Order: sequence, then structure tokens, then C-alpha cells
Amino acid sequence: MPVFKFKLEKLLEIRKQKLEEAQSILAKLKQDYQAEVKLEAKLRSQIFETKRNIFSKKTILPSVLFIHQNYLKGLERKLRVCLERQQILSQELTLWRQEVLKRNKEKKILEKLKQKQWELFWYEQRRKEQKELDDLATLHYQHKMEGSF
Repeated sequence: MPVFKFKLEKLLEIRKQKLEEAQSILAKLKQDYQAEVKLEAKLRSQIFETKRNIFSKKTILPSVLFIHQNYLKGLERKLRVCLERQQILSQELTLWRQEVLKRNKEKKILEKLKQKQWELFWYEQRRKEQKELDDLATLHYQHKMEGSF
């Protein structure tokens, strides 16, 4: 009995690899985005705490105020960079989600084609087997009929 062979098996394997690659990139981007979100929360907390410390004191020396202001400016600069990075990562996440969907669709199309070809192969094999059985039964019947005369 012949063995089923899907002619596009290599292409299907390549599509599966590309899908896994895209999923891996997407997972990495998600981790990076989550890290940026955590950094944003940390920076906002540090800004809040620094402002609270400044305003909680009744008197503050100008030199200490200057140091706190510079520290706050640095934190706010880091926060802006963090928010910009989040926006870039968010756009990349959107693009890679679409890419994963596209690659998954391509893989599924090939898998459906493979399934249909397998079903057709199986049907043809069953049809051939049935034809052979029918021919054998016909020959057996003819042989029996010839022997009875």
C-alpha cells in the first residue's frame, strides 16, 4: 500500500518555524513592555516621594532644594524616555500581533490543504481496494460458474 506524502511538507515546516519565531519575538516584546510599565510605576513613585519629602519640610535650604529639583528633573526625563519607549513597544506589539496572526493563517491554510489531500489519498486507496475486491469476487464467481457446467 502506498504511503501518503504531502508535497508541501517542507513549506509547512518553514511556516511553522516562522510562526514560532514571530511568537518568540512577540513574547520578548511583551516582557520588554511590562518592564517599561514597571519602570514607569517606579519612577512615578520616586517623583511622588521626592515631592512629598520636599513639601513636608517647613524650611529647606536653597542648596538642598536645588539638589532635589535636579533629582526631580532627572526622574522626569527618565519618565519621558520610559513613556516614549512604551509607545514604541506598543506599536511594535501591535505589528507583531498582526504578523503572528498572518503567519498562523498561512500555516493553517497549508494544514487544511494537507488534511484535504490526505482525505483524498485515503478515499482513492479505499476505492482501489474495493475495485480489487470486486474484481477478485467477479473472477471467483466466474470460476465457480465455469466449474458448475
